[in-house]
Amino acid sequence: MIGREQRRVAEPNRVRWVNLRAELADALEIRGREGIEGARGGAVGHEVRVWSLLLEPLEGALSDANRHNEEFDTGTYRAYVSRLPREFKDFPTSVNDEKLRVLIEERRVSFSIQNSDFLGDRINLKVLFAAKNIDAFLSGSPKLSVDDDFRMKLLSEDVSLNHKRAVVDQIDPNFVCAVGARASQIGPILDHTSFDPSLLGFDFLRAVIINSRPAHVQVSLLNKSHKVLNDDQVRSIILDLPDPYCDLAVFGKSPRLENIPINVSLADWLVQRRIVSSWRVSLTGEDVRVHTFRRQEAKL
Repeated sequence: MIGREQRRVAEPNRVRWVNLRAELADALEIRGREGIEGARGGAVGHEVRVWSLLLEPLEGALSDANRHNEEFDTGTYRAYVSRLPREFKDFPTSVNDEKLRVLIEERRVSFSIQNSDFLGDRINLKVLFAAKNIDAFLSGSPKLSVDDDFRMKLLSEDVSLNHKRAVVDQIDPNFVCAVGARASQIGPILDHTSFDPSLLGFDFLRAVIINSRPAHVQVSLLNKSHKVLNDDQVRSIILDLPDPYCDLAVFGKSPRLENIPINVSLADWLVQRRIVSSWRVSLTGEDVRVHTFRRQEAKL
């Protein structure tokens, strides 16, 4: 006899299964009423047969996923796996890459080291699997067979800024400094999240600031980092910024900056540190005019 507790657990699953059968039966009836004939009749018959497979019991669903790999088109396969009542422990072993992608996108397979390794050198799928299970990836990352190049690819996926920030923490700073494109990808992430510049080092900060785009991100990062940089380090970074910012590190110049808060903040701390002489807002209010020192007046 089935106990009360067993009935309590089984009832929701039974209801879901009955509802699923009803929905699919309605779909088959509608398609049957469409009455597509002639050359398309065979295709309709195939579709009805495939959809009929979905009315089979869902136990052992992933073994069915293997069995019907060639029989299901991708759209039908997605509809099938999206209805499965639970995640499964392992990937099916004979499903093609297109359908592995469906399983990952529909979150039908649990994240684990074994499943990540199963994807092997199918890097795009492996990155997608990590992105769809980002919390599990971050907690298990030290044990996973992934490198910093993999983590950089993960930064391009649709995950939150805070998750991207956590991924950045796992990337070797020297790896970032070696290629400007890596630094440019990380800069905006740092700018839109909190970071402690004292933990990052000059080479990393310089690479991220000078390679980020657009210019306002560069200035924002410099504003947030300057307190851990000495004057020579500040000047070396500014010299590699685009016009007109690079002139701030050249003696005898008076560059005009757009009058926006980040530029006013930049001018303020440059004067306070005596890296430039002074600044003022133009008569029109559109620009901030910054005056650098003459060489003989510069603080050395």
